[in-house]
Amino acid sequence: MSGNKKNITAAKEVEIQGTVFLKKTASRSKSEHVAVFLKTDKGDFALRKLGGNPFYDESLHQLEGKDITAKGILDKKLMMATEIKTKKP
Repeated sequence: MSGNKKNITAAKEVEIQGTVFLKKTASRSKSEHVAVFLKTDKGDFALRKLGGNPFYDESLHQLEGKDITAKGILDKKLMMATEIKTKKP
């Protein structure tokens, strides 16, 4: 997603469900880190909070292994969440 805020406000909000998992990304680069992903029936998506830190967000890392519903902006393989709800066991 580009840094153009007009794209964000023009984007349509979606809701997706899946299981949160962690995976190392950008191996062998300065940007290498353990990122948060959402495994869905439509594929895996990197998960971030809209406006949040792209490298580390403790609240997202704590969701590892949980089933969630995320509402936000989906751009290719990146879900920029505005709202996250965990499913009750």
